Amino acid sequence: MVIKKCVRCNSNITKKATGLESRRCEKVVHATIDCAKLSTEQLAALRASDGLEWSCEDCLNNASRRSSFFIPEDTDETISKVPFDMQKFMRNITSENKKTIKAELESFQASIEFIGDQVANIEEVLRNQNSKIK
Repeated sequence: MVIKKCVRCNSNITKKATGLESRRCEKVVHATIDCAKLSTEQLAALRASDGLEWSCEDCLNNASRRSSFFIPEDTDETISKVPFDMQKFMRNITSENKKTIKAELESFQASIEFIGDQVANIEEVLRNQNSKIK
């Protein structure tokens, strides 16, 4: 059996003085506040869980910080998969604009005709009023 020593205090790791092994560099320190630089709550969580792994300060300080997200760069392959017909697009826009303008003009023309009828009615009333006054 290999006896491991704490890299902080250079004392042996024993059953009474248990240790933590860094998952990256495999250095061993005592599972204490002073040697492991962890709080009592953190030490208790590590002791209670088999799934938690611990890394020493050196490993954490030297570890490269990488994001878990992977975003691929745009390639010609992804761009060419979406065909775009600019002329068809412009024809569709032009057609929609023509329909909208036609509907607005029809509404405008109906309003003008209504106003024209109202003016004709007012003129008729005024002529009747003038003939009564004379």
